[in-house]
This record gives sequence, C-alpha cells and structure tokens, in this order.
Amino acid sequence: DKFFSIISHDLRNPLASMVSFVRIMKRDYATLEQHERDALIEEFEKIVNRTGNLLENLLMWSRSQTGRLNITPEKFKARNILDENAELHETLLRTKKIRISIEVENDNTEVFADKNMISTVVRNLLSNSIKFTPAGGKIELGFKHSSKNCVFHIKDSGIGIDADKIPSLFSLGEVYVRTGTANEKGSGLGLVLCKEFVEKNHGEIWLESKTGEGTTFYFSVPLFS
Repeated sequence: DKFFSIISHDLRNPLASMVSFVRIMKRDYATLEQHERDALIEEFEKIVNRTGNLLENLLMWSRSQTGRLNITPEKFKARNILDENAELHETLLRTKKIRISIEVENDNTEVFADKNMISTVVRNLLSNSIKFTPAGGKIELGFKHSSKNCVFHIKDSGIGIDADKIPSLFSLGEVYVRTGTANEKGSGLGLVLCKEFVEKNHGEIWLESKTGEGTTFYFSVPLFS
C-alpha cells in the first residue's frame, strides 16, 4: 500500500509540475526576460532529475521485492564509487555552493560487492546530504577499513535529524519525509532501498546525527581479499 501511495503521490506531483512548466514556456516564452527563462529551465531540470531518481529507485525496489534483481558481486575500487557520484552531483553541489571533499584511508582499497547496488546507495545518501545541507555548507565522502569490511561515510553540515525520528528512517511503513533546505521534495524510499541493498551485500547501515549540526551515514561492505 505504501509503495503504491508513493507512486501515485510522488510521481503525480512532479509530472503535473512538468506539464505546468512546459505550458508557461510555450505560452510566455517570447515575453519572458532571459533571466526568467533561465530560472524556469533550472527549476524544470531539478524536477526532471528528482523524478528520474525516484523512478530509478521505484524500479529497483520493485525488482528486488519480486526477486528479479540479481546480485552480482565483483571486485572494484571503493574510491571510484565516491568519485563517480561526486561528479554526478556536481551541478547540484555548485547550485547550492556546497563544498565536497573525499577522505579515504587508501586510494587502492578494493571491495567485493554488487557495484551498481553500492553506487545506488552512495547516490541516494549523497543526494540526501545535498538536500538537507544549506547553501555554503560542506559534505565529506570517505571510507576506512574495519576488520574485514570497508566502512563508507557520507558526512554533512546539514540540519540534522531529530533523535526520535531516526528509528523510522529505514522502514517503508513509517517513512519520515522532510522538505530540503531549498524546498527539495523526497519520497523517503531512498533510505529503504539503501538498507536493503547494503544488507544484500552482507553489510550494515547506520547513522549519527545532531539537530542543527549535521548527519553522518555509515555503511559497510566486505573488503576484497
């Protein structure tokens, strides 16, 4: 029920917004100032990106629930996943003037997991950090070795999470949805997907947060040995 409510609500709204933006552009394009056109196009791009991200999460989650998502573990460099996702979010980071840094224990560290799943986890966690970090803030990506695992972290200087809300973050039935610092919308499905994908790769996910001071998400995957 929750899954279908996400589809009906969180896809309907951005699609309606897209239709509205296209109508405005079609009707008023000739009379708009250039800066007004640029603002409309920039906002339209944000909606398209959010909708694409939501669709990808919905499809991957539904495939995992019906047993049609194959887990294909492979050896890959942990650093590459962070670099690729930082680059993927470059436009959003620049728009909100958020500084990003990558701090790793060893550039050559290799892990053994499904690369696409772990990339999805990093993408969702980084997207959340950007969403809840105010303009001019900072985000740190990185990892350290812990026993036989590689522990990744995504640390932000954002608005933080109330302690009483943390237990519901990874539950589909009790999704806690907030608006971002620039009024970004979300479905709450991303964290549910992160937990499922990390656990399918024999890891764990957890977080530390303080209201007004920021949040750090951690997740582990096996080191390649």
